[in-house]
Formats: sequence, structure tokens, C-alpha cells
Amino acid sequence: MKVFCRAAKVVADDAVVCVRTSKDPFTKQATLDALLSAFPKKCLVKRCQPFRKPTQTHLFGDKTPKAGEVDLILTPS
Repeated sequence: MKVFCRAAKVVADDAVVCVRTSKDPFTKQATLDALLSAFPKKCLVKRCQPFRKPTQTHLFGDKTPKAGEVDLILTPS
């Protein structure tokens, strides 16, 4: 939260903010909440990025399915 709030103070009003986060529901929601709190006037776009190949943890024995990632893009309103 601190990082996003500090960034909000120094970026231009017309800046685009891009953040990649986990699609895990808890992590994704925490990131969304922090971003929207820091940048309330920006419009949100989500772009999913599923893992298409085995992840590093898969190579070392963890074969459980992974949710992938999501790009959160905030654009000027």
C-alpha cells in the first residue's frame, strides 16, 4: 500500500500504472484494493496471463495447479 501511495504522489495525472500480480483470489484482491485506494481517479483494465508451461515450483516437485497472473492496468480517466 505504501509503495502505491508514494507512487501516486509523484506520477503525472496522465500516467498509466501497470502491475502484475497473482490470480490467487486473496493476493489479487489485496493488490486491487491497494491500487484503487492509491489511484481512485484512474480506470482499471484487467488482463489475465495463465501459466502455459510448468512453473519453477513444478520443476522441483510441486505439481499442484497454479492460478497464473493478472496484469492490472490503470489508465487516466
